[in-house]
Amino acid sequence: CVLNFPAMHISYDYHDEHKRFKRKAFSPRPTLGKVSPKKKGGKNFFSPKRVVLFFLSVGLLVSIVLAGLIGWYSRDLPDPNRLIERALPQSTRIYDRTGKVLLYELHGNQQRTLVTLDDIPPYLKSAAIISEDKNFYRHKGFDIKGILRALFVDVLRGGKVQGGSTITQQLIKNALLSNEKSLSRKLKELVLAYQIEKRFTKDQILQMYFNEIPYGSTAYGV
Repeated sequence: CVLNFPAMHISYDYHDEHKRFKRKAFSPRPTLGKVSPKKKGGKNFFSPKRVVLFFLSVGLLVSIVLAGLIGWYSRDLPDPNRLIERALPQSTRIYDRTGKVLLYELHGNQQRTLVTLDDIPPYLKSAAIISEDKNFYRHKGFDIKGILRALFVDVLRGGKVQGGSTITQQLIKNALLSNEKSLSRKLKELVLAYQIEKRFTKDQILQMYFNEIPYGSTAYGV
């Protein structure tokens, strides 16, 4: 089609324009809601596989460090048999001629009279276990949940509010170790607690606990 005007010459190709219109009208358009594919070579650093691998690596590293520390501090631990071989200081008890009426009781810094577990009322045994170590007959010397719970409470309160030591650990601290607040003493305590639980029965440990623990002032033992 050619249009001739006096001042201009315009040429129009109908077939070429029709082709351009068809390409524009029927070309596929992007669909809403679809995510464009990721570029090749991109890395997702927070994929589930990488996260699991990271935590497994951290757990393995912590386990190796703890095993090394426990092995190092286990070299010079006291013998657990000292719990039954050592002589505990006891009070001197003076009776009358019948041997039934107590006249005097003499003692030094520790006022103590050894008893067996059968001499202790069941309510007292239950009260000690509930207040100090409710999982005493289920754990192997130390309670991981109790330790984590105590750490969590201490962090929230901003100080030492709750203790995570079991009855076995308290016995070891008072009988074999010291009251020093350090990581080395805590690791030794955990190792000894495991060894003692393997060597003695729960009732033997509970009896030693009742005869060892201070109850205030010079009163030692139940």
